[in-house]
Amino acid sequence: MSEKKKRPAVEVIEPSTNLKDRTTKGAGVKKPADMIKAAQALIDQMAGRFEAELDGYIFSLSSQAERAIEGDVSAIEQLRSNLHELKGQAGTFGYGIFSQIADLGLRYHAAIEEPTVKDAEAMAMYANALQVARVQKLTGDGGKNGQKLLAELSKITTKKER
Repeated sequence: MSEKKKRPAVEVIEPSTNLKDRTTKGAGVKKPADMIKAAQALIDQMAGRFEAELDGYIFSLSSQAERAIEGDVSAIEQLRSNLHELKGQAGTFGYGIFSQIADLGLRYHAAIEEPTVKDAEAMAMYANALQVARVQKLTGDGGKNGQKLLAELSKITTKKER
């Protein structure tokens, strides 16, 4: 009989020591700090464009809310889609209050089982809250007024989620 060679239970493979050199040197390789600066410059450039588009988002949401109240069930889904898009973009560009309002609207929407006129009216409140935030030129966390607005919307959302 041949004896079986005993193998270790775990084999340790040492990584290459020159990996860092290969990834941080050479033509076309940017330093992380330079990449961050370039990304921030791009975000700053896009922020101006977002601010111009914000009024369009709010107008669209208000129109969809009106259609939903009139009985157009597909408008509630369009509201959800636009709130989702707004939520993602607003926070990136320094409009956290808009992102938070959109998030509350999305949470309310997620709790809807079968859309009713009452749900459409509630969804319209989130669109109206966005209009208020825009008229008051709220940015960041919205300050005192923004926090009051969020507190009231949170009550509506929490009630629906129960």
